[in-house]
Amino acid sequence: MVFICLLIPQYIFSQSNDDATFLSIGKQKISTGEFERIYNKNNSINSAENQSVDEYLQMFVNFKLKVQSAIDAGLDTLPSFKNELKGYRDQLAKSYLTDNKTADSLIREAYQRMHSEVSASHIMVSLNMSPSPEDTIAAWKKIMGIRQRLINGEDFEKLASDLSSDPSAKNNKGNLGYFTSLQLPYPIESAIYNNKIGEISLPVRSTMGYHLIKTTDKRPARGEIKVAHIMLMVPQGSSDSLWLIAEKKIKGIEQELKAGGDFANIARERSEDRGSAKNGGELPAFGAGRMVPEFDAAAFKLNNPGEISEPVRTFYGWHIIKLIEKSGIPEFEKVKQDLKSRISRDERSNIISNSFTAYLKNEYKFEDDLSLLTNLYSYVQPKINATKKQNSKSGTKNLVLAEVQKSKSFINFNIDNQIAEKSLIRFADQSYELSDFIAYLKNINLPDSSASVEDFIRKTYNSYVENKLLEYTNKNLELSNTDFKNLVQEYHDGILLFNMSDSLVWSKASLDSTGLTEYFTKNQNSYIWPVRLEATVVSSNSPEIAKKALIAAKKLKTQKAIESGITKAVCDTSANEPCIQITYGKFSKGENEIVDSVSWKKGISKIEEHNDKFQFVIIHNVLKSMPKKLEEIKGLAISDYQNYLDSEWVNKLRKQYQVVVNDDILNELKNKYAGKK
Repeated sequence: MVFICLLIPQYIFSQSNDDATFLSIGKQKISTGEFERIYNKNNSINSAENQSVDEYLQMFVNFKLKVQSAIDAGLDTLPSFKNELKGYRDQLAKSYLTDNKTADSLIREAYQRMHSEVSASHIMVSLNMSPSPEDTIAAWKKIMGIRQRLINGEDFEKLASDLSSDPSAKNNKGNLGYFTSLQLPYPIESAIYNNKIGEISLPVRSTMGYHLIKTTDKRPARGEIKVAHIMLMVPQGSSDSLWLIAEKKIKGIEQELKAGGDFANIARERSEDRGSAKNGGELPAFGAGRMVPEFDAAAFKLNNPGEISEPVRTFYGWHIIKLIEKSGIPEFEKVKQDLKSRISRDERSNIISNSFTAYLKNEYKFEDDLSLLTNLYSYVQPKINATKKQNSKSGTKNLVLAEVQKSKSFINFNIDNQIAEKSLIRFADQSYELSDFIAYLKNINLPDSSASVEDFIRKTYNSYVENKLLEYTNKNLELSNTDFKNLVQEYHDGILLFNMSDSLVWSKASLDSTGLTEYFTKNQNSYIWPVRLEATVVSSNSPEIAKKALIAAKKLKTQKAIESGITKAVCDTSANEPCIQITYGKFSKGENEIVDSVSWKKGISKIEEHNDKFQFVIIHNVLKSMPKKLEEIKGLAISDYQNYLDSEWVNKLRKQYQVVVNDDILNELKNKYAGKK
């Protein structure tokens, strides 16, 4: 898609001048503010080619004429146009339907944390994401009991090994190793970075349960590293003898490398990490916390590209590591978009969406009646009593989704109309009844979960509210946000311009062979070849090879025989690349320096050293000035024909539509931007 650039700058205009009509094209009225806004932005983007107001006005008028002709032709009513504009509009709206301030704060926080690496240990008490109140209280009491024991002086590693729900704690005693930002769940990451060294956090909730976090070290970030490795795997639980056999093999490979063996070839043939082996052992670049501690330490210990480690034992087997490159922390602007993308996929995105929802609730004076939701709970209760008696464990007080799934009753609400028609939420000029939320619920797939029905309805309700607020905001963006309205209008005009121009200029010039031929014939005098040299340029890095090539060239009679004949005479045909470069062409003055430097007479020039190469020229013919053929310069001719069609189109439109400029405002703008160019 091609557009004239019509983006919006952040300028403030006087209200009186902004709304005044500066330009009329037929019935279309263009305000001073619209012209000034677009003029400023285009000059901002093309600052090296700033245009005066007069210069830009002519281009702007031509643009508006073309858009108006597209509207009059009905292009804006076509379904294809409406769908395309909607696609752009929906994409543009995304940046207006989020809390950009909060998002930017989280991006910068993540970047600042990238400059440090922290190590920590944790103890976890597992808890699912939708627990019963009883389960939540039990987990909380257990994690707080463990914390009190730690504060009383008990050993963290021992308690982690004995009590943590994390299965790996039996081996690592809760040690998480070193990490930097965006490598752990956000609540855990924040606890680690916010703790002082040696401090034990209050319980931190994640999707897995409650965690106690102990920060054990902080150090400057080492950036990222790229390595290759050769790996011999040892299955978990293997005997000492298997580890010893693998160690002997890896030391044998180490000796091969010291004797000059090719690392990549050995990795391809013998590394048991088949994913990296096919790439010569190369792994994706990584920073702190991406690899197991032993591998991480050995890799970052390497300093110079090409340096190879001693054999390294990890939980997975034996490795030999080769350093490829190290890189520091990149500048913020270089990683900003990547950080934004990663944040949109982790828990931080919930912070952004919740913040924006809170803003909209306040902006629209949101109200709701949560007591109506209890009607849904009480409706479900009697419907599944039978199922509950058969399947629930004794003492269970909360209805769970598994029971609802079995009863198949949850999605078939039949609430009393008087209750269903009551207003559940109200905001701005909107009001939604309980029945609307029930319809929304019926379209939500029930997860196979032990979550309570109440919890599921409550979370679905929060999602419903967010959707309604965003839906309303999106629908009214053009009314509430002038910047967005202007931006969508510019895309509207840009698409129309492209479609009309493609029909009357770009595609027409390529497809209208008769018109192109007629245009070319009428303008034949503009397409003349100057005097040219038909020649072959022979070039080599070696003076000896160039001399041999010159001798071979003198024996060859035709241009067709030259390239293969010279190459065969002076080069090793089994080599991957030729030892000489041979270029045939028809050269005008100024196209090739070595051709320009020789005498333009039929024959073979002497060898000259030029740009660290040894070259000579075989001159086949001196071609006189002559008219160009259409097939020789078709691309250029089509471009010229497009310019001609465009010019004719504009001339026609200027006759078709009356263009009126307010001279008083024009003079004001010219004075205002007198120093712009």
